Amino acid sequence: MKWGSEGLSVAEVELNAAAEERDKLLNDANYSSLQNDEAVTRARQERDEAIDRKKAAEERDEVIDRKKAAEVYIHTLHTHAIIYSSLQNDEAVMGARQERDEVIDRKKAAEMDMQELIDEQMKHKLTSEKRRKLPAPPPAPTRASRLLGFFHR
Repeated sequence: MKWGSEGLSVAEVELNAAAEERDKLLNDANYSSLQNDEAVTRARQERDEAIDRKKAAEERDEVIDRKKAAEVYIHTLHTHAIIYSSLQNDEAVMGARQERDEVIDRKKAAEMDMQELIDEQMKHKLTSEKRRKLPAPPPAPTRASRLLGFFHR
């Protein structure tokens, strides 16, 4: 096979075209590789951001759950405080009622004692007045007056 100047030119052109195509394909491959690397990097970054968002959401949910539990606990404590206060008030009322009843009982006992004392004083006074109104009994004769009384007869 002989190459002529035309054949050489065509071969050179084809060779140059093949070299250009090769360079273009290499460029595209490199660019594609860069694009793939960038896509992988972007995908990893998006994955990391999604993981971070998920962790943040879980932490937020945990904080909300703890807040709700604290609110329930505070409400329970408040309810217990109200019940305890009510019980103390009930106990205070019961104590006051019991004390009132004891005072009433002591008053009644004092009134009864006073009435008994008045009755005794009145009885004593009436008895002493009756004694004063009755004539005094003659004095009991003494031994000497009995002996002398024998002679008086």
